Amino acid sequence: MCIKENRTVEVTKEHHPIHGVIALKAENASELIFENAIVLSRILFEPNLMRQAEQVAEPYQQEKLMNVLKAETEFTIEVFKEGIKGESQQTLSITYDQEYIGIHFIIPYHCYQKHATLITDFIEQTLKETGLFAYLRSNEERLFSNIWQPELRQDGCEGLTMVRNEQGQVIVDLNQFPGQNLTYQALQFTSCWQMWFCQPYYQWLPKQVLKDFREGVSNEAKDFGVTHITLYKDPTKWQQKENIIRQWAFRNQCGIDEVTQHLVLREPFVEVAAVTEKQAIYSVQYLDDYWRPTSKLTATRGLFRIYDDRGEEILFEQRKGTVAHPEDYFTKKTFFTQEWLTKIEIFTEMLIDGGLQICQFYLHRYLHLKMDLDKKKSKRKLVILVPKGGLEALNVEVLLAPYVVQKMKKIKQGCSFVIKKKKTVLHVVIFEGKKKEA
Repeated sequence: MCIKENRTVEVTKEHHPIHGVIALKAENASELIFENAIVLSRILFEPNLMRQAEQVAEPYQQEKLMNVLKAETEFTIEVFKEGIKGESQQTLSITYDQEYIGIHFIIPYHCYQKHATLITDFIEQTLKETGLFAYLRSNEERLFSNIWQPELRQDGCEGLTMVRNEQGQVIVDLNQFPGQNLTYQALQFTSCWQMWFCQPYYQWLPKQVLKDFREGVSNEAKDFGVTHITLYKDPTKWQQKENIIRQWAFRNQCGIDEVTQHLVLREPFVEVAAVTEKQAIYSVQYLDDYWRPTSKLTATRGLFRIYDDRGEEILFEQRKGTVAHPEDYFTKKTFFTQEWLTKIEIFTEMLIDGGLQICQFYLHRYLHLKMDLDKKKSKRKLVILVPKGGLEALNVEVLLAPYVVQKMKKIKQGCSFVIKKKKTVLHVVIFEGKKKEA
């Protein structure tokens, strides 16, 4: 388990909780959606309690429930059945406002297995209306990937990367989990067991980029414009290495973090940009010598596409060999020294390790970057700016341990050194600036 609960019975595979979510636009949505959701709950687990918003739970009453669904312009209502014999509580909730409808449910795995076809049909019929997305996943995996508060994690935080938030609290760094949820433009982006993406996603995740993903169990394009991807067979085995690898593969190859403009210490596998004045969407997928997905840092080839403004139709496609362009990574090229220069600023007081992990990432990036610089003997220079006192917080000795370092010297308010990796020479300056104001 990953969240603290008052439970003394170990959950078996059959009782492993499965979480489902379906989201759609409220505009022009049929009232039958609500009725069908309640019918589904009665088939899955026969609810005996109901609750509206934050009110006290009361006995389940079908007539009263339907009256609420028809009369209220905005509501949150939940029907549920208390867990018995080691099962979690089984629930289905509906949230409705003037813009969106959200349906959430939690059922045991044996219930999903029994009604898998019915659940899939319900999800896809619902998405046909004004659908946005749907996800099915282990509820334990969902919580494990998205709970940042250390005190709520039953298994503790040993072995997990921790960071500080803006309030200075030590929290779990959710960027280390492939199943982290991100919300962007009213859409939820994640990587999990089963995923359905509707047309509104394609301007951020072009339909062909999703179609190109082949590392899961299945990838289906439905007749009604929905893409359904299943990453692995058994959601109760989400912690197995091969399943975690598949979740990372989807997150990286489809550019979840790049699309949502979420800053992470990982190199992109794909980049997507919308060009409004041309009413088009551009994408580049980075590939290796065998045309397999890889990071931009190590790519030797690229697949370039232009789509219509909905991200559905390919207007242009070109495959070609490519290397990274200096302008993608460096701020400028100095005129006199002919150095490709870039600067990064690190607020070490916000980081438990003093910025060590971030500096390791950037040193690795600029040392391993494949560019046609050696022909002109152009230099690479990385300037790292830290607050006053940041150099002491950053363990430079540990940072440089893996490298052959030359010309190490102290400078005013910092230090400079040179790192060589085969033919690549990287000049590094770490400079202390002003202390960050509160």
